Amino acid sequence: MLFEINKILKSKTMLSIALATALLAFSLENFIPLHCLGHEDASHSANTSSGSSSSSSSSSSSGIVILVLSNQINTSSSGAFCLNSSVSCTSGLVAACSDPDYIPTCLPGFQSDIADCCKNNGISLNCKSQPPLCKTPTNTSSSSSSGLINSRAYCQDDMVLCSGGVLAACSDQTYTPKCLPGFNSINSFECCKTNGIALLCKPELTVTCPDTSIVSLQNQFQTVTIDVVSNPKLPDIIELPIVTDAFLNRSGFAYTGSNPSFEIKLPSGEPDITIASVDLKDSSGFIYKGIPFTITPILGQPERYILNLSIPDSIKEGEAKFALNLNDGTSLNGVIYIFPPLEISVFKGKSIKTRKVAKPLITRISSSKIKNRVTLNVKGDNFIGRSFLYKDKDNIDNLVQNPKGISSTKVTIFPSSLMADIKKVSVFNHGTEMKVVIDFPFSVIAQKTDAELIASTPSGIASRLFTLKSEVGTPGKPVANLQGEAFCSVSGKVICSNGLKAYCTNSDYSLKCIAGFPQKTPDCCKQDNRSLNCKAYLLRCAPN
Repeated sequence: MLFEINKILKSKTMLSIALATALLAFSLENFIPLHCLGHEDASHSANTSSGSSSSSSSSSSSGIVILVLSNQINTSSSGAFCLNSSVSCTSGLVAACSDPDYIPTCLPGFQSDIADCCKNNGISLNCKSQPPLCKTPTNTSSSSSSGLINSRAYCQDDMVLCSGGVLAACSDQTYTPKCLPGFNSINSFECCKTNGIALLCKPELTVTCPDTSIVSLQNQFQTVTIDVVSNPKLPDIIELPIVTDAFLNRSGFAYTGSNPSFEIKLPSGEPDITIASVDLKDSSGFIYKGIPFTITPILGQPERYILNLSIPDSIKEGEAKFALNLNDGTSLNGVIYIFPPLEISVFKGKSIKTRKVAKPLITRISSSKIKNRVTLNVKGDNFIGRSFLYKDKDNIDNLVQNPKGISSTKVTIFPSSLMADIKKVSVFNHGTEMKVVIDFPFSVIAQKTDAELIASTPSGIASRLFTLKSEVGTPGKPVANLQGEAFCSVSGKVICSNGLKAYCTNSDYSLKCIAGFPQKTPDCCKQDNRSLNCKAYLLRCAPN
């Protein structure tokens, strides 16, 4: 008899275990929060029905805790509810958790999503089973100088997104948020980047979302007032994106993660500016605040500048707008079309083995000059010579072989007013050095000219500023005068014929030899901020 009783109890125990296991499996499959019946739950169940009471007592006697499914609806007692995978409140309130380490999160529920307070430890989602509170919004001091704050992000279609579908970013812009395989199909995410072989992730970096106050400033990008008048030359294999009619012949082009330079023209009436910072808004609406930049005035062209930008790796492809934020609080805006570089590899020496090539890098430029020919010796890395392999849309390797003497690295010299004629580009020392031979259409370059060299390969763009100096010259173009003629000597000085002395009638101006075609032209000029203001009618020749 005793044996039969034990057998019955054992079968009931096994049945309870099986039931609990099935419920647990179902809950994990649907990611429904589970609540354990403790003493309070048991007494509550006993007050509601006798059937529940008997279940509770039997579970206690057998030592098994029964797991029951939560029947929460999409609105919590605090007033917070889930809408489009975001925790929302009514009456202009915002959802928040009592514990600041946790953030309002929508969890998949049986009939509707459930609002909860959770935090992501990089591996799994830890939730407190406490609904968020609805509070009056307040200004937060947690925003950083870059205009980004820590905020809730989530994975969708292998992308890390913020509320409203805006792409998330990383506190280190050289890294990109990546969705990693997580528990029960709920992805975790980290800031990662690839070295061409493996994915390198840094859990200590913060995944950031745009501050709502920053997003509200997107109106600053509405009016395009800057024209991009010159772009860097790109390899012939590169297909440029389609440009909308409104921005034809006035927009720039750049790869993601590149360092391009452009010649820009400001609107008339804006010759003297001081730029405090540069912002970049990508095609998704995400704004990168304070991106690295340099800006160089072009001598003799007060409304034109050379603008160098560092394009983030994580920027979304498509039409982007940049804003030059001025000291007076206003901004001037232009357009750049962003597209991905190609995945490039080159042969190792004369073998059939290949190595991947990253984006180019320029570390140093030195120059030598003979008459109107300048030779630039460029040091850096990842320059590409005659041939390379690239992967097409079908992930198939394609070989590009240029004729002898033609490099796959394209070089551009700004300002374009120098009319630099690139005669030859030679790459050697495994892509770490490059020699660029340039002819100028006139024999004398202005006394000291700031120029920008841009090297473009199929895998990236790099830029670096350097200085061209006047070393040799020829007699310049004469300027008629009441008492004589002024011209530029071989040494670059303004002199007059018949032994007369050249001078400027306004003492604020001084004699200058200005670059011209085919010869230099004498003039009277003064430096106004970053530009050279010249007035030829002030030049006179008089006896010593």
